Amino acid sequence: MKLRFSDARIWRYSLAAVAELVESAAFEIDENGFRVRAIDPSHVSMIDFYVPREAFDVFDVENKATYNVNLETVSKFLKRASKKDELQLEFEGGKISTVLISPDGVERRFKTPLLYEKVSEEVPEIQVDFPVRAKLYSQAFYTLYKVLSEAGDTLTLVYEDNELRFIGSSDIGEVEVSLSAEQGTLIALESTDGGSHRSSYSIEYFDDTAKVSRLADDVDLEFGTDLPCKVVLNMLRGTRLTLYVAPRAE
Repeated sequence: MKLRFSDARIWRYSLAAVAELVESAAFEIDENGFRVRAIDPSHVSMIDFYVPREAFDVFDVENKATYNVNLETVSKFLKRASKKDELQLEFEGGKISTVLISPDGVERRFKTPLLYEKVSEEVPEIQVDFPVRAKLYSQAFYTLYKVLSEAGDTLTLVYEDNELRFIGSSDIGEVEVSLSAEQGTLIALESTDGGSHRSSYSIEYFDDTAKVSRLADDVDLEFGTDLPCKVVLNMLRGTRLTLYVAPRAE
C-alpha cells in the first residue's frame, strides 16, 4: 500500500496536533481516503484528520486496512519536512515507511515497526446541531488565536446581533475582538435559531490546531451555548483537520 501527497507540511503539523493527544493512533485507510482520530485522556478535546482519496497524487490501496502507528515517532521525523517536500507513506512487511521527497527527487526515508496491540480508545462520532456557524479567513483565525492566547487562558465566544465576539480572559484582564460578515471580517456568519449564544473554552486546547491553520484555505467555526466548539480547517483538495473542544463551566 502506497500513498503520496504533494504538501508534507500539512501532514507534519496535522499529525503533530494529533500526537499532542495520544502517543499512538490507528491510521484508517479505505477506498474513500485516509483518517486518523484521537481523543485526549480527559475527554475535553477530540481531533480528526481526514484526507480524501482525490487529494492524493498516488493512492495505491486495494483493501480497507487499519494500521496502528507510533505517532510520536513518525511526527518527530516529519519535523524535517520543508515547504516544497512531498510525503509518501508505504505499508509493507509489518512496517510503515515515511518518505520525504524533495523537489529534486531526493528521498529521506524513515522506517518504523507497526504496532499490533490496540493503541487508543474508541473515538465516538460526534453529532451535534450547532446553532452558530461562521467561516473565517485562515490568517484571521491564526491572528485571533495569537492575540487571545497572549491575553489569557479562557476563550469565550459570544454571538449576538449578527456579530461574533472573541474574548480572551484571565484573572488579570481580557481582550475582546468583534467580527461580522457585514464588515467583511468574516466570510460568513449565521445562527439557525436566531438567538444569542455564549460559551467558554480552555484556550490551550486550540494551540496545535491554530498552528495548522496557517496552511488552511479557510476555517469553519461552530458553537452554541453550553455546547462544544467545532473548528474545521479546510485545506488542499478537501483535506481537513477537525477539532472539538468541550465547554468550560462558567
